[in-house]
Amino acid sequence: VAMIVAMVDDGASTRVTLQAPDDLGRFIAPKGSVALNGTSLTVNEVDGARFGINFIPHTKSVTTWGASNVGDPVTLQVDTMARYVVRFRHYASWPAVFTRLGSPHAQLAASLSAATPLPSLIHTS
Repeated sequence: VAMIVAMVDDGASTRVTLQAPDDLGRFIAPKGSVALNGTSLTVNEVDGARFGINFIPHTKSVTTWGASNVGDPVTLQVDTMARYVVRFRHYASWPAVFTRLGSPHAQLAASLSAATPLPSLIHTS
């Protein structure tokens, strides 16, 4: 369960900052996906276990998100790809994983591992 810690209107949209449990923070990456209360959303930014998303007017009008408030608990499901990357970290070498996955996954992997110096291992060509 995550918690809404800030909500700011930005034009017609609403920017929302959430606090995830510390043990799930490593699975959340900028431009990655999360499901919040069953709604699949793109993550805008991440700072530790705190992350931001954006609700467009349509999402607020056809879901319960229009009635959300700071302090509300939110059911959080992390991206399956993030879980696989963490698992690969334990069973495969980084160069082999990123050669297979390709460069779009480099940012996700970098946010998942503080122990491995990823920039020298990731192919970005």
